[in-house]
Amino acid sequence: MPSADSMQCYQVVQRGHECWDIMRKAHSFHITRCDGLQIVRELVDHPGVSYPANELIKILSPPPPDFLKPAPLYVGDPSVTGFSHYVSGRGDDTRIDQQARMAYRKRLNDLKEELTEAEGLNDWGRQAKILREIGDLESELLKGAGFFGCKPQDKNRERARLCVFRSLKRAFSQLSKEKELHALSLHLKQAIRTGHACVYWPSPVDPIQVTFPT
Repeated sequence: MPSADSMQCYQVVQRGHECWDIMRKAHSFHITRCDGLQIVRELVDHPGVSYPANELIKILSPPPPDFLKPAPLYVGDPSVTGFSHYVSGRGDDTRIDQQARMAYRKRLNDLKEELTEAEGLNDWGRQAKILREIGDLESELLKGAGFFGCKPQDKNRERARLCVFRSLKRAFSQLSKEKELHALSLHLKQAIRTGHACVYWPSPVDPIQVTFPT
């Protein structure tokens, strides 16, 4: 555990719908147009609790424009190089062949081995990245009868995932614009696992502490 002297403490206070004040020691920073911090607050206030993206999206009021747009259908996560398969249109007749399915399963097994290695090294950043990819791959393997196009409920679930991801990404970008908040932005990127479910899981050796006082 970091010592009390090494801790970097940030207090984040909401001042309006999308306005926030972030305090560290004697310094205060005003952040605007940062609705993603509403999601960050919910996750940080309940560390270790997994929230479905379609529940987190309800925190944003009104819902972001991204949530109102039709979501592209795909099988696989676009962030996983070599395993993305985008589907144009809205039909349910698209599928990935047996060869691709076997590739997903092989990748999943490799990831589980990598996770064991990362756990042995106490590499929290690597663990978070691997767990996100495992979650995305497992969700595809569990879909229906295989790798088919999304059903209506899957489209909404995917749309919520994308909106939460984009809202968080915008929030991290806003924080990074302030030099003194780079460490906070990096901490949140590493500690928040995104996907169809999100969780705040900071490393016990991370010297960053974030609070949202009421």
